[in-house]
Amino acid sequence: MSDAEKYSMTTLLTTTGIRVGESVSVYGLESGSNYVRLEMEPAEGEVMISSAYADKFGLKRGDRLVFSEKYTGEEYDFTVAGVYDYMGGVAIFMPLNMFNRVFDRPADSYNGYLSNEELTDIPEKYIATTVTEEDITRVSRQLDHSMGGYMNYFKVACLIFAVILIYLLTKVIIERNENAISMVKILGYENGEIASLYLMSTTWVVLFSAVVGAFLGIKGLEVIWMQVMKDLDGWLPVYIGPMSYVGMIVLVFAAYLVILFIDYRRIKRIPMDEALKNVE
Repeated sequence: MSDAEKYSMTTLLTTTGIRVGESVSVYGLESGSNYVRLEMEPAEGEVMISSAYADKFGLKRGDRLVFSEKYTGEEYDFTVAGVYDYMGGVAIFMPLNMFNRVFDRPADSYNGYLSNEELTDIPEKYIATTVTEEDITRVSRQLDHSMGGYMNYFKVACLIFAVILIYLLTKVIIERNENAISMVKILGYENGEIASLYLMSTTWVVLFSAVVGAFLGIKGLEVIWMQVMKDLDGWLPVYIGPMSYVGMIVLVFAAYLVILFIDYRRIKRIPMDEALKNVE
C-alpha cells in the first residue's frame, strides 16, 4: 500500500450561481498528491475548483463560494484559489488537514484511499465501496455506445434534409430562367457553359452558407445545451473538434454536388424552342 494516499470526501449543496441546490463533491487531499496534481495548494479558506464547476457556473479565481450542508443547513464559505483541469464532476479540492478543520473532524481523520492498485491489506468489513477506472468511465462509454449510433442516423437525416432544401432552391432558379436558358442555347452556348453560368454563383453561396451555418449551429448548440444543463446535476461540455467542422461542411457540399448533377440534367432537357414559344 506504499502508493496509496489518504483522502476524505463529502458533498455540499450550492446556494448561489446558475443552479441552487447543485451537489458539489468536496475532496480533502494529502499535500503534494500524486493522483490529483493541483498547481498550487490552497491557503486557509480557499479551494481549487474543477474545470467542470468553473465552466458550468462561470467561476474564476477570487470568486466567493457559499455552500450548505444537506441535512443540517450549516453554511460553508470559500474563495476560489484556482481551477484544476478535471471535467469528471462538479467538485472542489482542499488540503486534508483543512478539510478536517472545516468539517470539525479529528486531525488524522480520512475516509478513503487513492491508489493505482487494489488494496489487499484492508479487511473487507472496513471497505464500504470501491471505485475503479471502469466505474468512472462506464457512463461515458454507455453514452458513446447508445448515442453514437443515433448520431449516425442524425447525420444521414441532415444530409437528406440538405439535399431536399438545396434541390428546391436550385429548382426555382432554373424554372424562373428557362426562357433565358433556351435563348442562350439558340445563341450557341453548350450545356456545360450554361450550367456554369447559372450554377457557379449558387455554388459560392452554398459554400459560404455551409461554413457560416456550421459555426452558427455550434454556437446555438452551446447556448441551448447550457440551458439544458442548468437544470441537471453535473456538467457535460459541448466539444466539436476541427474535423467535425470540416465534416459538416463536406456533408452539405456533397449534397450540393448531387443537386448539381440533377440540375445539369434539367438544363439539358430545356429545349431551344422554349424561348420562341413565349415570344409575344
